[in-house]
Amino acid sequence: PGIAVVGDALEFDIAALLDRIDNADIGVVTAGVPCQPVAPNGKQLGLADRRAPLMVVALPRAASGLRARAADLENHEQFVVLRNGEVIAAIDANFLRFGFVRVATDFLNVAHVDAPEGRNRVAVRWERRDMRALLGPGPPLRPIRWPRRCIAGVMLPARDLDNKQFLN
Repeated sequence: PGIAVVGDALEFDIAALLDRIDNADIGVVTAGVPCQPVAPNGKQLGLADRRAPLMVVALPRAASGLRARAADLENHEQFVVLRNGEVIAAIDANFLRFGFVRVATDFLNVAHVDAPEGRNRVAVRWERRDMRALLGPGPPLRPIRWPRRCIAGVMLPARDLDNKQFLN
């Protein structure tokens, strides 16, 4: 309940979605875009990858069309640094076309917030230019420590786990 499945992120009907949500005031649009075009375990094709439009077009289009005040994205750190920043430059240019500016780029290794592995991530925020002028700089983007419990033996079937294998 309360979740709208809209289809293709590059082609969904934004006006129909706005009607469906009664033109609600949208604060922040968030996105998890494909990491394979930038991550070291992928081919790192960046903008040459067939999924590149999902990385650099879909979120600016949605944020603008939904009249959001801000947009957040989380991905692998290479989203920002691959080939001297080609991907971040492309998404910045698309956001700028819609009147948004990048206001935060925060790097994090998730192991530093108690994740069971080390992954270098980046959180990025864009805000409407008029919001930035009105509010000034915001606080850094930080992860939410959720879920509160981690499974110690992730390879075991659930029926073989007992509460002692959960860490609080």
